[in-house]
Amino acid sequence: MLMKARRSRVIVGPRGAIAIVIMLFSFWIILIGGGVKSFNQEGLRLDDFVHHRSEKPKLTWNKTLNRTLIVDILSIGSQRRKELQRMQINTFGTHKTVRNFFVADEFVDDDPNCNQALDVEDTFEISNFCVQKEWKDESQWLMRLMTRHYITRERLEANPNPVGWMCAQARPLFSLFKLQKRYHREPLPDYLIVMDDDTYFNMNKFQRHFTLEGASRPRAIAGCRIKFHITFSGPYGGFGLILSRAMLQDLMQPIDCSTNYTTDSTCGRIEMNRIGEYDVFQDMVSGSLVELMKRYAERSAFRDHKKWAAGYCLHSDWATGYLISLYGRALGTYNSHPRMRSVYNMRFNFDKSPSNICRFEGEKCTSKSEACHYAQSDIMSSIFLEQRNQTPNEFGQSPIVVRLGDDASWKWYK
Repeated sequence: MLMKARRSRVIVGPRGAIAIVIMLFSFWIILIGGGVKSFNQEGLRLDDFVHHRSEKPKLTWNKTLNRTLIVDILSIGSQRRKELQRMQINTFGTHKTVRNFFVADEFVDDDPNCNQALDVEDTFEISNFCVQKEWKDESQWLMRLMTRHYITRERLEANPNPVGWMCAQARPLFSLFKLQKRYHREPLPDYLIVMDDDTYFNMNKFQRHFTLEGASRPRAIAGCRIKFHITFSGPYGGFGLILSRAMLQDLMQPIDCSTNYTTDSTCGRIEMNRIGEYDVFQDMVSGSLVELMKRYAERSAFRDHKKWAAGYCLHSDWATGYLISLYGRALGTYNSHPRMRSVYNMRFNFDKSPSNICRFEGEKCTSKSEACHYAQSDIMSSIFLEQRNQTPNEFGQSPIVVRLGDDASWKWYK
């Protein structure tokens, strides 16, 4: 016969209970401490970020630091259209995530007086040079491919300001170099958004879809992407280009070719000389990728186009796209690009074949658009008022306005 075992009752006194609590707490500390140590090897603290295993938008705030995202905005514009940048500053620039609003115009260029030095006939000659130039070096196949699409005389004639357009094509490169010098004096933002002066950006949606954790990985994300080749694509600037903090670090840190040199490394890619940048790199004592591209642009001033040998034959978006591909990173888009898995439900950038231009331009823009191009002041104001009425607590902060290339920032703004 089986006998039921008598259950013995264990009575723990106060001292025993305290000992058990101390033991369990110590065991928990060991587990957590080990987890932090292993995660720190990847450069992030486990308790600094909020992680989600599901494909829902991540939180944009950090529990440990208790802060929202820090975003800087770089608006590429012109003295002729100052009212557009002022409207950007007074609308989405007042979002609580925006720290600095950088204004770039002719004063940031290596040749601020380019507009006065050129006339319309000069733009036709520059176009003809770039379209007709023979890129004999086999390594420069990318330039041959891109210059097939360089702006033609017909398109310049249809442009209301062809001289201004031509002179602005290197402006993003000069602007990024100015920012590099500024970021030596102040911390990098979590994200830098580069855009045209007629772009309206939905900062509420940006805040929901971009995270502190994502900023720690090198990412470049375009609102609209134009593909030239399976290995190269460029952003369509009017819809914005987002650069994470880690990407900014990689683009702005000094290039070091003394170690880990491979054909697929940064130095190996420079040596490929796909747009003719290798000669510029050899003349540099030290510098970053941003400085390399800035020097590449400034060696061929538009006013000296009659003396050009190599020339500068890049549209501004091609230049920033190449800067990213030179580092070896794929350019992602707002919709769920496989390389950009933290971005969800950003649907607007499906290309309209065959033009490859994204949706939401001009009157098609709404308060739900992620980004809007060709937005004049009235459109920006209308969209902003609707967004502010829906989320009044998200707006109202005055950003620091900095006019790159000029010290009279607040005087210009006011």
